[in-house]
Amino acid sequence: MRVVAISSPTWALGEIVRVEGADRIALRARSTGELLDGSSFNVVDWGGGAFTLRDAATGRYLSVQDDGSLAADREVLKTWFINETFRLEPVPGGVVLRNVRTGRFAAVDPVDGRLSVTAETPAAECWERELLHDGTAEARAAAEDADVAIMVLGNHPLINGRETEDRRDLAPPAGQEALLRTVAEIRPEIVTMSSYRS
Repeated sequence: MRVVAISSPTWALGEIVRVEGADRIALRARSTGELLDGSSFNVVDWGGGAFTLRDAATGRYLSVQDDGSLAADREVLKTWFINETFRLEPVPGGVVLRNVRTGRFAAVDPVDGRLSVTAETPAAECWERELLHDGTAEARAAAEDADVAIMVLGNHPLINGRETEDRRDLAPPAGQEALLRTVAEIRPEIVTMSSYRS
């Protein structure tokens, strides 16, 4: 998702402001008090309950490694097996982190403190989710200062729809829909570009 706000009637001379419109969150393990991967993450809603978590400092996607451990080490999503999508499922006191591809939950080993995606039940690690940056509010502020807003929305060709997996519908993910509605309230003359593949 991208929101581009142009604040001049003469586009060639105007200032262009680009905001991602993604929330930044921190996930803190309730058992240890440690932050997931020691960082904060920009969260993108891809629909169907699938989210990517991109390290706010490095821009790399959180991914399940071959041994089940987690690391924010992927620059782009371009492999057939996407290990970078997660569900943040609510539980009392927080959320559990579930990998979409494996269906397994993130758990902290009580002996060595190692984090891995190996738990088969939601009785895994509970994470306290803290909103650090409101992406929708940022997009709204950019739209308020602009003459024209351009939004780029859509799905990723390897998430929720590809050769072996059809999309349920062509509706945008809830997060992208909310972002679009927020910006359109301010700038009804919005230009929207979208890409939805089934």
